[in-house]
Amino acid sequence: MNDVWNYLSPVEILFGDGALARLPERVDTAAVLLVTDPHLAAAGITERVRGLLPDREVVVFADVEPNPSVETINRCGRLAGEHKIGCVVGVGGGSSLDTAKAAALVAATGADVAEYLDGKRKVEKHSIPVIAVPTTAGTGSEVTPVSVITWTARHCKQPLVSPYLFPALAIVDPELTYSMPATVTAATGMDALSHGLEAYWSRGAMPVTDALAIGCITRVLPFLGRAVRNGDDREARREMALASLLGGLAFALPKTAAVHACSFPLTSRFGVPHGTACALTLAAFVEFNYPALQGKMDVLFQCCGVRSLGEFADAVRALHAQVGLPTRLSQCGVRAEDMDTLVAESFHPNMRNNPKEVTPHDLTDIYRRLL
Repeated sequence: MNDVWNYLSPVEILFGDGALARLPERVDTAAVLLVTDPHLAAAGITERVRGLLPDREVVVFADVEPNPSVETINRCGRLAGEHKIGCVVGVGGGSSLDTAKAAALVAATGADVAEYLDGKRKVEKHSIPVIAVPTTAGTGSEVTPVSVITWTARHCKQPLVSPYLFPALAIVDPELTYSMPATVTAATGMDALSHGLEAYWSRGAMPVTDALAIGCITRVLPFLGRAVRNGDDREARREMALASLLGGLAFALPKTAAVHACSFPLTSRFGVPHGTACALTLAAFVEFNYPALQGKMDVLFQCCGVRSLGEFADAVRALHAQVGLPTRLSQCGVRAEDMDTLVAESFHPNMRNNPKEVTPHDLTDIYRRLL
């Protein structure tokens, strides 16, 4: 842990059942861009937002795909620019929120988002204000300065990170998560657990993020299974929405580590959904990292009501299996002959944030045991 630390979260947060109804109080521009996905649009989110903003022009971009591409973000940004949008409202899962944040930047600068990904441009000023409204409980994107973008031309996923990408406002309404299917609840919930754990063991961790991470982890472990079993469990949905929010606040500055580094090629090359990809290696890295953080991890174990590394790792594995996600790489289409490529592509910069150095040999061993 750093001796001197600095924590910043400029995002205003509205949290609670029915919080979306407060949206009109926070929109003071004539034209708004609603960014969402086709499924939410078909389910009526467009009409709901328009109903809340009857005196505003609401332009809709409902083409967000899972793992949004450079091309999608550029189209969305150009649409915002054409309509002289004053506020972007992202409604949906992490893909919609990430698209909203990056598209607001494109609209403000007129640049191709790929120019920021390859370092030709730097994010140097605030973009159009973004209001982030999550409908899943896991990504934490509503409070992070990160937009994860699929760069199709380079066959990779890459995070765009800048303090200028923080949303202006997060509206976290647990009622919006009630319609999540069990599989999405499971995957996004395991993503939240990954955020909490990786923030806790990150090289950039600090006391305030440790507290936020513990708040995330101690909610996911008892409540995710309940939310998956019964989507109408109000307490479980509320606690998971809070866990996701706390996880986002926890990792926003320290950043994620090996688990997320490994998730990127699993998603970009094998099509594994992000949260599912994170879940695959999570328990393995709990065990791998323990020697580097023994005392700190023991504190976490006490907070979670377990007594040992084995008991905690077993709890993570049990939850992973309980929520019905794949637990083996082979279930996701990974073959033994893919191992060298998977290992090579896992050494994303996030890997350097891991508390214990990961070598290609270490990663090969972890992947082979998970095959």
